[in-house]
Amino acid sequence: MKEAEMKEIADLYNHPMPQVASIRHEGKLALSGAPVKISGDKVVFSVMKNSEDGEGTVFRAYDTDGKEKNVTIEMLEDVKEAYYADAMENKLEAIKADGKKVSFKVLAEILATGT
Repeated sequence: MKEAEMKEIADLYNHPMPQVASIRHEGKLALSGAPVKISGDKVVFSVMKNSEDGEGTVFRAYDTDGKEKNVTIEMLEDVKEAYYADAMENKLEAIKADGKKVSFKVLAEILATGT
């Protein structure tokens, strides 16, 4: 399968993230709030999923106005490593992780994939 076909096929499987109510119990997460904070103007995050190898989380993002963007993702726990990756999740280039935050550029008209 070609990379160009991957986005079209992946879009067919997009579903809203389910939310499940639970009773109070021991755990690290707050009773409300988001598992991830994302900042960046005019950027769409189209995917947040487990990586195919089960070793991490994959984010895919793209710009909406044809301009390069700076984006920051803040996770609940420290990020061990971050990479730009191709659509097949092959690591391409390291991205500096700073504790729970990862900041990177989304290039104009390019689908950015990170693991």
